[in-house]
Order: sequence, then structure tokens, then C-alpha cells
Amino acid sequence: VTTGQILRQVNNSPSQFAEGLALRQGLLYQLTLSSGVANVFDLNSFVQQGTIPTRNPAWGLAYLNDVDRFAFSDGTSTIRYLIPNTFAEVG
Repeated sequence: VTTGQILRQVNNSPSQFAEGLALRQGLLYQLTLSSGVANVFDLNSFVQQGTIPTRNPAWGLAYLNDVDRFAFSDGTSTIRYLIPNTFAEVG
């Protein structure tokens, strides 16, 4: 769509500021800047599937398909590599 029209949205809790967003295997992983959680949504329904604890602050998230990891930024010069579903740091 080239109109900029919103096709679908999810409203976060007013206490959450949405940041990075990445897609993995039909799930959207959405960081929240300083709430300490990532929200997990089903791509097709946008129904929330759960949350995963994160570092604070949480800025950027990218999925690396070839190694099945997330690249995570907390706003510093360090990129952290996380295991999907737990966000355990592995590098």
C-alpha cells in the first residue's frame, strides 16, 4: 500500500514504548524501550502470544535467519546475539 494507510495495529499498554520489531517463524517480536519485556505476537492475527524478559534499554532487534539468532541493540556500540524464545545472550 502506497497510501500510508494503517492496515492493522496493536495498541501497547500506555506504560510501554514500542521499539525494535523482528519477524521469526510467524511471530513478531517487539521490544519495549524500558519495560524490560519483548512482546510476542502472532503475525496473522496480532494476538499476543506472551512476553520475554529483555535488557534495559532495548532499542533495536533484527532476526538472523542463517544462524537462528536475534541481533539486539541496547543503544550502545555493542550488538548482542540472543537465542529466540528465551533471549538468552550467546554472543
